[in-house]
Amino acid sequence: CYVHVAVSLLALALADYIVSIRAAHNDTIKSEAMSNRAAVFGVQGNFEKCLEDLNAAVLLNPENLNAYLNRSLLYTNTGEYALAIDDLSRYLDRKPDSEELLYERGMLHRTLSQSRLALDDLNRAIALNPDAPGLYFLERARAHAQAKHKKTARADYEEAERRGASLAADDQEWLKKKK
Repeated sequence: CYVHVAVSLLALALADYIVSIRAAHNDTIKSEAMSNRAAVFGVQGNFEKCLEDLNAAVLLNPENLNAYLNRSLLYTNTGEYALAIDDLSRYLDRKPDSEELLYERGMLHRTLSQSRLALDDLNRAIALNPDAPGLYFLERARAHAQAKHKKTARADYEEAERRGASLAADDQEWLKKKK
């Protein structure tokens, strides 16, 4: 029953966005509506239509930060990490103090074995928010471990745990081997 309601609500949302896109009196409004419609397509699992709308939204308004952010999430979910980094970088060019997006981009850099770039982003994210959650320190510990910085990796693993982050089995194994 709840599934049918959710499907119906998504269909209504799509219909509303189609009307909004057609009625938009400028490219900025049309771009925002397309970005929002793309989110509905993403929830439906229609990633092709989602990407199509996000690409169109960026073309209509290169300043639409939501389109870049949403497209970076789509790229991350489809394993296209370099493209996700590109979109996060575009966003961060305009809003360089977004610690959450610095964290996300740092995590993606580490995933691509770009530990120096990962550390740059993660250090900035933590500097912007000294009360950052343990996950920030956990990710930075992984980047330090990847870069073979044993002492700083160990210190960040300890800080991550102190701040409530749970270490994965791989992290615990790394700590045991590096004693």
